[in-house]
Amino acid sequence: MQFIQCKECDTIIAIKDLKEPYTPEILERATAENTVHGEDLCAACTARHEAERKAAEEAAAQQAEETPAEEQSEKTED
Repeated sequence: MQFIQCKECDTIIAIKDLKEPYTPEILERATAENTVHGEDLCAACTARHEAERKAAEEAAAQQAEETPAEEQSEKTED
């Protein structure tokens, strides 16, 4: 049995080769020897990345809206 952690944090997101029904107590068996960081993100890290992406998109859209107005005011001053 191998425990798979989130790519960025220590949250266990999967258990490989689980040969018994899952119970929360199984997570207590995770050790440094049987735990690896996987390629996927947990729900919390995914939500954080999505929020950061959305904020960056909104900032870029806001800047795009402001830039033409500044250029327009510069042209009218000339």
